[in-house]
Amino acid sequence: QLCEIGRALLANKEDGIPHYIDVYSNENRPEITKLMIKENGIRFHGGLSAKAVLTVYERSILTIHTESFDRKFCDRVRYSISTKISEILTYGPCLIAYGRDSVASISYLKKNKAAYVITERGRLAEKLSYIIRNDLLQQQIIENAREVAAKNHNAEKNRQILRQYLEEAIQRTT
Repeated sequence: QLCEIGRALLANKEDGIPHYIDVYSNENRPEITKLMIKENGIRFHGGLSAKAVLTVYERSILTIHTESFDRKFCDRVRYSISTKISEILTYGPCLIAYGRDSVASISYLKKNKAAYVITERGRLAEKLSYIIRNDLLQQQIIENAREVAAKNHNAEKNRQILRQYLEEAIQRTT
């Protein structure tokens, strides 16, 4: 999916549209990294420290989260949400989510308006161009994302909720 996004950007001749995406990852499988090339609209930089990730967020126009369109992979991640999503919602610029909305992460982001969600492969280039040019929508998404992060991804709050559930479960069994 990153290659699809990269190639869509590379093919776009509009002014003001980036022609590549910068990918930061500890990925080292050759079958994956061999695709992270400029011909696919990707500049692969390797992994970063947690502190460096925040610096990249500050410099970035958008961040990207993808999920496979392959049904086999969709079934595997149907109910999971990447831990990176909470970090991006809290600190990142506007998030683009690309994948099937039957996958939990895409559905969650769409439902909460915490990302610009693209679920149609045939409209990828058009939708990318739209969000890149729409600063107001990007700001609205960022505001929603921050609210969602504060509400649903607060470690202390979640710790208290978990503790409450555990205490209630213990009381029911005693």
